[in-house]
Amino acid sequence: MDIASITEQAKAAGYGVAVVTTDVLSGATPACFSAHAPDRTLTDVIISSQIAGSADLLMGRGSQQYTNAQARFEAVGFRFFSAMNQLDMNASRLIFPPPPPRTGRIPHRR
Repeated sequence: MDIASITEQAKAAGYGVAVVTTDVLSGATPACFSAHAPDRTLTDVIISSQIAGSADLLMGRGSQQYTNAQARFEAVGFRFFSAMNQLDMNASRLIFPPPPPRTGRIPHRR
């Protein structure tokens, strides 16, 4: 039996739920807030769980697996965007998996 995550508990209490990360959305930390999977390497299970999950906004570094799952996310009401100027604040569910940086590193400020 799965234990309800803090995001599921917040959604059940009527709050909007977002998972925002500089990691890939299927990474261990963002996935623990947005998915249920028996192993952190099971990316397809994590993505399927996120599709069925309670998050209103998923925002993180992109990967081909998320691009491949775009139609599945959209089928449950998510709107994909890959640049901030595409963000639709009127959408009820959003996913932002932009393409990975060309350098393979996550940009950040120092």
